[in-house]
Amino acid sequence: MCIKVLIVEDEIITALDIKISLEKLGFEVLSIEDTGKDAINKIKKLKPDLILMDIVLKGELDGIETTKLIKKRFDVPVVYLTAYSDKKTFERAKLTEPYGFIVKPAGIYELKCNIENAFYKYKLEKKLKKQADLLNLTHDAIIVHDMVDKITFWNKGAEERYGWHEEEVLGEVTHDLLKTEFPDSLNETCERFLSKGYWEGELIHTKRSGEKIIVSSRWALQKDENNIPIGFMEINSDITERKRAEESLREANDKLELKVQKRTAELNILVDELKRSNDELKQFAYVTSHDLQEPLRTIASFTQLLKRRYNHKLDENADEFITYIVEGANRMQTMIKALLDYSRVNTRNNEFKLYDFEEILNQTLNSLKIAIDESNAVITIDPLPTVMVDDKQMIQLFQNLISNAIKFRKKQGEMKIHISCKKVSNNYTFSVADNGIGIEPQFRDRIFEVFQRLHTRDEYSGTGIGLAVCKKIVERHGGQIWVESEFGNGSIFYFTIPVD
Repeated sequence: MCIKVLIVEDEIITALDIKISLEKLGFEVLSIEDTGKDAINKIKKLKPDLILMDIVLKGELDGIETTKLIKKRFDVPVVYLTAYSDKKTFERAKLTEPYGFIVKPAGIYELKCNIENAFYKYKLEKKLKKQADLLNLTHDAIIVHDMVDKITFWNKGAEERYGWHEEEVLGEVTHDLLKTEFPDSLNETCERFLSKGYWEGELIHTKRSGEKIIVSSRWALQKDENNIPIGFMEINSDITERKRAEESLREANDKLELKVQKRTAELNILVDELKRSNDELKQFAYVTSHDLQEPLRTIASFTQLLKRRYNHKLDENADEFITYIVEGANRMQTMIKALLDYSRVNTRNNEFKLYDFEEILNQTLNSLKIAIDESNAVITIDPLPTVMVDDKQMIQLFQNLISNAIKFRKKQGEMKIHISCKKVSNNYTFSVADNGIGIEPQFRDRIFEVFQRLHTRDEYSGTGIGLAVCKKIVERHGGQIWVESEFGNGSIFYFTIPVD
């Protein structure tokens, strides 16, 4: 018989993995449901032979509450799927009389054994001792007792599990033979069993060899046609290895948690130190740059005054020296201003808002109109998205990239710049492509560092800080920036901005 299984599991990857395994084993998977309510509705329509039920489900009903409703309305065996091993959850689950527990992630052999055993148990509980041949098909230990607890049936699974043959144990008291250790007293257990007609729990048994094992035990009361108890059946599954694995897993989780806590504490300390250091560096860069401006302005002012008043009145060397001083002071002022711009990326900024990048580009191109006209640059733009950004910093970013493309154009030929954007996964990837002089491979990472120049000031003007500012702006927006270039054949600067 092909067992028809309904899977109730809200983790779709886990559910699909179980479905594939079951189908390989020859089971028929009728459906996968992720809520208790949907599962109950499907049981009415599909009439499954067995239900694999996740204990922890989303929605109004968890797996345990769903199973309670199933037991009231339908005659279908339930096997729990669980990745949890806390005692409270198991105690709640046991009260619903499931036909087994499967610990996730389950191997294909474990799935096969648990489902088949659960289904057999379900069928066997209906037929009890009259179906003795069927009882011997399962590897679980199945024992039938009379009402004074003497053994009347001992299946092959019990022989394999405990080491005694049936003829040796008939008439023996089970719990004396197996030296059963109960979670509660024997009297309390028997009272609950007789009042409800069933009992389930974990027991410790001692085998003939003296080895102790842990079993998941189910007892079902047998009654005659007059509804008078005449005995009961006990089905025992060896869960010793599973319990050891669970204990090992708990110990490993405890150790791992301690390591994670320790490492997290260390990382938090490191993060605090880095943040403090970064804040100090920002403050140092700002204060240093700001404080340097005043004496530099004085030097620049007086050297310019000196040049105006004494130009051509001293010898040629003096004129040259004065020119050098003026140029040096002006260059230092430019570098300090650039350093201030760099330090302010994360300190003086606007909050992120939704902006149309086509409007941002229009503002950028207007600010660069003179440079674009003088270079006769042809700029083409693909459709651009609307993104959550700091618009002022985006304008500064495009100004730097487009200015660089214009600056490092070829001396001959038409200057072309193309700007585009593609959505890749969870990011917008923008590109600014030019047909300029390009960048040699060994310099492609270096260009994003502060004050890094690839050319002399006589060849190309600038501070060498523009691309470093670009990188800092992009990183503030949670993105990355890089360049692809073929020396002599132009460059493409890429940067990403997260969609969300």
